[in-house]
Amino acid sequence: MNHFLDILNKRKTLTSAYIFIGVAIAFLNTYSASYLQKVLDGFGYGTLSAKVILIYGAILISTCILNYIDEYPNNKLSNGIYLDFKLKVMRKISTIDYSNYQTLGTGSLIQQVENGASSGKSIIFDFYFQMIREHIPSVIFSLIFIAAIDKTIMIYILIGYILVFIVTKVVSDGTNTVM
Repeated sequence: MNHFLDILNKRKTLTSAYIFIGVAIAFLNTYSASYLQKVLDGFGYGTLSAKVILIYGAILISTCILNYIDEYPNNKLSNGIYLDFKLKVMRKISTIDYSNYQTLGTGSLIQQVENGASSGKSIIFDFYFQMIREHIPSVIFSLIFIAAIDKTIMIYILIGYILVFIVTKVVSDGTNTVM
């Protein structure tokens, strides 16, 4: 865990921007779905105004702009985290005994470095960042917008989320003990 924090501390600003942009995109995606309901209701009842259409259009355009801006920190962090893990492993490998190096072989050693760097990047970037910037905010924002419509339904959905989490945890723990 210490290695993960060292790598993330190197790129604090970029990491913060990446998470903030992701949360903003999750909010706008959820809000656009909620606002689409206003557009459809206004159209159905014949009360649709230009203001509602303009706000909905601004939400959609903002989402597109943020998705475009998100590509820079996405690629920079993904490649940077991978490179930082490779450099950490290379520093560690430089301290191994030469006889151990000879038994492993250069190809095997390089493959282990690549696999380790790829795994570290996947853990941080593909798992933790996705949870923090996409999945958790999407669930929270969805529950907030559902609560604005009907609190009872939101409570049932929240209970469903909790049950799915518990079942997934139990099943994954059971799978780990079997293997």
